[in-house]
Amino acid sequence: MKPYYYVNRVNGHGPTVKHPTAESAHKESLRLCEKHKGEVFEILVCIGITQTVQPTTFWVDGLMTP
Repeated sequence: MKPYYYVNRVNGHGPTVKHPTAESAHKESLRLCEKHKGEVFEILVCIGITQTVQPTTFWVDGLMTP
C-alpha cells in the first residue's frame, strides 16, 4: 500500500477525498484556501489502515442464538 493524502479543514468536517500525491493535496489545499478565506487547512498523510476482515457478534447472557 502506498501512502495517500487528505486535506482537512481545521475545525470543520473531516476529509473526504484521497489524493495520490502530496502535490495533489497541496494544490487542493491552496484551492480551498482561496475559496474559504481565513480558514486553515491541513495536509494529512495516511500511513496505515486497520480493517476487520470478518465481523463477529458476541451475544450477551444467552439472549440471542445464531
